[in-house]
Amino acid sequence: MPKEDLEKSFQDEECTEETLIFDSEKRFVSCVKEHQEMVDDVDKNTAKFLCENKTIDTEDIQEVQCKNSDKSTSSLTFDYRRKLIEIEEWRFLCYDFEKFDLEKDHLKILSKLRKGIPPQFRGFFWMKLAEVESIKNENSENLYYQLTEIKNAPCCGDIYRDISRTFPRHCLFRDRNNHGQNSLFSVLRAYSLYNPDVGYCQGMGFIVGVLLMYMSEEDSFYMLISILDKYKFSGLYLPGLPLLNTHLEKLKKIFKKRIPNLYNHFRNENVDETMYASQWFMTIFAYSFNLDAVARIWDLFFLEGINLIFKISIAILKILKNSLFNQSFENILHTLKTAPYTININELIQCALSIKLNYKE
Repeated sequence: MPKEDLEKSFQDEECTEETLIFDSEKRFVSCVKEHQEMVDDVDKNTAKFLCENKTIDTEDIQEVQCKNSDKSTSSLTFDYRRKLIEIEEWRFLCYDFEKFDLEKDHLKILSKLRKGIPPQFRGFFWMKLAEVESIKNENSENLYYQLTEIKNAPCCGDIYRDISRTFPRHCLFRDRNNHGQNSLFSVLRAYSLYNPDVGYCQGMGFIVGVLLMYMSEEDSFYMLISILDKYKFSGLYLPGLPLLNTHLEKLKKIFKKRIPNLYNHFRNENVDETMYASQWFMTIFAYSFNLDAVARIWDLFFLEGINLIFKISIAILKILKNSLFNQSFENILHTLKTAPYTININELIQCALSIKLNYKE
C-alpha cells in the first residue's frame, strides 16, 4: 500500500470522542476515596507482608479485606467490594511479578490479562511485559532527554502536521500545543532521531498517544522502541510499508481458510484487506476501537505479540459475518470502520483467544 493512500485512510474520518475513564470508573474512584482509611490499612498490611518476604495470594488479600470490612466497607455494594479485592490482587502482583517467567507462566499470565488490567496498574505491567527495563539498560542513561536536546530533526514537519489528527477529541490531545500534544511531538521526534531508518510514519502517533495515557514521556519512548524492535513492528513503518503488505497477505490467507464463505463474498464485492485492516495493524487497533477496548487489547498484545492482531482481526470478521454477508462494497467498508466501536470487548477477546493459529498460516 502506497504511503499516500495510507495517510488518506487516516484522514477520511475523525476519531470518535472517547475518554479513557468511563462513568463506572469515576464512580468507583469516588467510592475508593470515601474508604481511604481502609486502603491505608491494606497498604500497611502489604508492607508487613513484604517485610516478612511472604508470598501473597488471594487468601491473604481476602483476610486483609475481612479485617477491615465491618467498619469500612459496610456501605459498599458487593460489586465494589469485589472490585477492591481485584485491585489489591493486582497491587500485590506488582510485587510478585518478577517471580513469573513470561514463557513458562504464559497461560497463567494470560488468564489474568484477559480480564483486563486496572488502569492504575496498566503502565507498570505493559512495561514489564515489553521488557522495557532491559532496553533502558542497553542504552545510555538519559538517552531520551539527550535526543530531545538535538535541535534539528528531519521529520519535525510531518510530525507536527499530524499531531492535531491524533485523538483530536481526547482531552489530553485536543488543544493545540498543550502538554499532551507537546509530549506526543517530543516522543515521536526523539524516536525519529533514535532510529532514522524508520524515522516517522503516520500511525505511530496513535501508538504513542495511547502510551502517554498511562505513562511518562520517557517510558513511552522506550515502549515505542520495544514495540518496533521486540515486537518487530519497524517494518510496518519503513518506506514502502513492506511488513504491512506481508501481514495483510497473511491475514488474507487466514481469512480464506477460517471464514471461506465471507472471504468469497468480499472477493465478489472487490473488498480487499488493505481497505479495512491496514489501520488495525498500523495502530494496534487504536484508530478503530474505543479507548477502553484498545487498552484491553493491548493488555493481551504485550504478552501475545503480533499473533493477537491476526486473532482479533479474524474475531471481528467472525462476529460481524452475518451482517456482512448481506452487504455490498460500500456498506461492508462502513461496517468494518464503525462496528468495532460497538462490539462487546469481552465477546471479542473470548472469540480471539479461541482461535489457534499454526505456523503454516
